[in-house]
Amino acid sequence: MTSQSRAASVFLPSNVKEPLVRISVAVLAASAIMAPICVTTAHAASPAPSGKETSKTAPARGALDLSKVTVPTLAWKNCTDKDLKGFQCTTALLPLDYSKPHGDKIEVTVAKKNATGKKKGAIFTNPGGPGEVATKKLKEFVGILGKEVNESHDILAIDPRGIAGSTETKCWSDKAAPKGDDIRFPITSERVSQKLAYDVFYRDACAKTARPIMDHISTAQVARDMEMIRKAMGEQKLNYYGVSYGTYLGATYTALFPHTVGRMVTDGVVDPIAWSTGHGKDGDNIPSTLRGGAADSSLDTLKAAFAECKKAGPKACPHGATIEKEWDEVLETLKKGPFKDGKETHTFDSYVSDAGVALYDNQGIRDLFASVHHTWEAMTKKNGKSTTPATAPAHPKATTGQTNPKATTPAAPKPEPTSATPAAPSNQTPVKPLKEAAQEAKQRAIAKAPLGLPAAGATAGKPVAPGKPAPNKPAWSDSPELFAVLCVDTKNPKDPKAWEKYSTPEHVKKNPFLTYWAWGSSVCAGWPGQDKNIYQGPFNVTPANPLLVIGNTHDPSTPLKNAQTLAKLSPGARLLTVDTFGHVAGNKNICAAKALRSYFINGTLPAEGTICKADGPLFQST
Repeated sequence: MTSQSRAASVFLPSNVKEPLVRISVAVLAASAIMAPICVTTAHAASPAPSGKETSKTAPARGALDLSKVTVPTLAWKNCTDKDLKGFQCTTALLPLDYSKPHGDKIEVTVAKKNATGKKKGAIFTNPGGPGEVATKKLKEFVGILGKEVNESHDILAIDPRGIAGSTETKCWSDKAAPKGDDIRFPITSERVSQKLAYDVFYRDACAKTARPIMDHISTAQVARDMEMIRKAMGEQKLNYYGVSYGTYLGATYTALFPHTVGRMVTDGVVDPIAWSTGHGKDGDNIPSTLRGGAADSSLDTLKAAFAECKKAGPKACPHGATIEKEWDEVLETLKKGPFKDGKETHTFDSYVSDAGVALYDNQGIRDLFASVHHTWEAMTKKNGKSTTPATAPAHPKATTGQTNPKATTPAAPKPEPTSATPAAPSNQTPVKPLKEAAQEAKQRAIAKAPLGLPAAGATAGKPVAPGKPAPNKPAWSDSPELFAVLCVDTKNPKDPKAWEKYSTPEHVKKNPFLTYWAWGSSVCAGWPGQDKNIYQGPFNVTPANPLLVIGNTHDPSTPLKNAQTLAKLSPGARLLTVDTFGHVAGNKNICAAKALRSYFINGTLPAEGTICKADGPLFQST
């Protein structure tokens, strides 16, 4: 997968045991900053209110009639993938184009963990992306939802169409790609030209090789696939837990199939209007990846972490007095060109990108601060190397901040020594190079397709070929699943040069994350994929049951305002605010995990205005 396909963020749930156990994951295990959790009175969910003036009770316009679509037969068998041991897997053949229910078919992969007791229903899950392999994250979702939920519910994951096991889409070319594949975002005119030229190459290659799947891969199609799997499962309602981009999938399903919405939890929320068309005329002028507020939220999260580091003191966060100044000076140096430190070479775009990933969790933030200090120190030495190893901020004790004595946090795995990892005294934590930490995070986030899945069940037909067959060794190839969804779902400026302004010195200085996030969608200008059955709103349709909407106060990717927007947009929705760092709350906060479990088990929503406090401080002395 090229750097193009790695531009946007994805959610990787941490495994959460009973009642809540967090595993340190560099992309997403998150931290907390203040006090023990807030326990509040909960209330049973009331029936969804009748439609307001601006709400709709019928399926939104754009909804297709699925009554003529044959419900697939699911032939469940034991999964053969080691990550799905003890689970069941199947595939379903569904219409490639739902407006032609008896036409070509697409194969969709499904995995489930059966209820361990008397079954009351099923819960569908989605880990975000877009383009994430949902079945690979099912085990983590089972952990987050907990034993009591799984006792009474099957827990499912569906790989979105065109992704991995679900008739994967591919782009390829017999010509070598031009320069630009390694550019995460450009800040010079030369690099801007290279990036735009690479985007042209990418679009042209996909236009020639990725059809027909590329034209039928929108979020609305995935929502329709979910509806057909719900029918195949015999479920009256669709219960759902979606995180990050998965919240947009949930909002789309709710708009298209409001009468079958069961208990739905959205966590780490994407503003559905900002994502799809933009508010007002934003879609004509602002790139889709910039409209959700992630750029500002990334900077706000970083600054808040700087403040927490300084407040924690030198024992908990060794360089709190200088870390913000060091960050600024490191970036100023990298603007002038690459910096080589041992075997690691930093560029401005790679450093900012890796920092953005690190902000997704508590250990990542601590690794980031240690790396910033080490890099700054190396830059200040005439020989370009640091002679005094930096010290990583202390990792909080396993039980600190936990109100339940059974809830523990395993220590983060120690990195293997490398030439790029400076040595440290035995009583200090070695500094992990930022690039290494980010690479490990990406490896965990970019999952591979499940192996050995059983063939499709009794549904007649064969899946359509995903696109033009590639030669054994094409000169260039990529899996465009992220862009195939993003660029079809969202409205973007038509002129590729609209992205150039975000690479000006003024924008880069104001907020480097702005440039990083803006260029994540540059390939969408003139994207060749055209799904005629996309859905871009409205999203104010009244569901059969209210949504539980969860947002963190310091989420670098999906700011709290997005959750507030969805909660206001969806009639009857209940907002749960979580005062913590990181992306998504259910896998890192006891209060949030209890709230979502309670909703799935008995329909109880947290009291209006509930704020879950953090489980513990971001930085703490050992």
